[in-house]
Amino acid sequence: MIGHFKPDSTILSALKTRFAQVHGVPVIYYNHISWSSSQQRLALTFSVFYLFQPAPALISNFYGVLLTERGGTPQKVLLQAQKNNVANVEWDLARDVELDTPVISPGASPIARTSPSLLVYTWGENGSLLLAVQQTTHTTPSRTSNDSVGNPDGGKSFSIWQPGWVGLTTQTGRGKVHLPGAYSWNSYFTAWSPDGRYLVDNVSVMGRFEVTDQPQLTSQALVDLHMENLSLLPVRDIALLHVLKTLTGAPANLSRQLIAWRPDGRTMAAYDNGTMDLDLFDCSTGYQVASLLLPTNASMGLVGFNTQLQWSPDGTRLFLLDQQIGSLVIWNIEPAR
Repeated sequence: MIGHFKPDSTILSALKTRFAQVHGVPVIYYNHISWSSSQQRLALTFSVFYLFQPAPALISNFYGVLLTERGGTPQKVLLQAQKNNVANVEWDLARDVELDTPVISPGASPIARTSPSLLVYTWGENGSLLLAVQQTTHTTPSRTSNDSVGNPDGGKSFSIWQPGWVGLTTQTGRGKVHLPGAYSWNSYFTAWSPDGRYLVDNVSVMGRFEVTDQPQLTSQALVDLHMENLSLLPVRDIALLHVLKTLTGAPANLSRQLIAWRPDGRTMAAYDNGTMDLDLFDCSTGYQVASLLLPTNASMGLVGFNTQLQWSPDGTRLFLLDQQIGSLVIWNIEPAR
């Protein structure tokens, strides 16, 4: 571990200074953490919702980004009042403002695509983020493939396999139990342009997996589990397959783990914030190669919610933000040989 800091106080101070007229109790939801292409800056995106606002007051919620130096020293906080029906937010960091133009090309929703297509995001002009489809022959996880997943933090292009949650659902509400259940993928991440000027928050990819040695769910089962509209995605590698098989889907509960691939695609980190286990796996074998130690002074010290797990662009650092730990934790990771 090489450092940690608590971002709550910086964000709350900025809110109090710039929006003193807003009353109520602010609740911070941390969205994503990103490295700049120079690896000298970190960006922590977030949303703020106010509870217990006075009745006559207008409802005021915000989204923003906290920019820090690599060592954890806060640099600046950008804030913007939230707009209705906005899925993505893009910041122009050269002018410290939010952009009003669409950030992802219309009609390029990952949900509309099915495997075995490989979706690739590419940066265009003026901060536009485009979605292309590259065909692949992989329909099952490969034991030898070490394809790069790309890097949304400064990369010109990158794949859909960015940090996200894998989950196993066997029941929704009081509906029928379906075994072995449905495996889902939910990824919401930030993309930072190669020139460091544009930052796009909440790029999303959703889908579901099938495990080859388990019976496939019927169409009705997918409807019952509210997954009938999710695209079927290929299981990327043996490491992901291993984690999927460790999930246990108790009725009415969602079993899940947070996943993040090293940009070169050779190592996968998996974090269970229920057990607070953070492990590294070899993507070509599925073997666990390391278990990382969490701070011994862990405490419920964060106001903000949402757990984040992210690699640095060069794959030498891994950082974790978890409310249960109470701080942002950064590890140095030796490259695989």
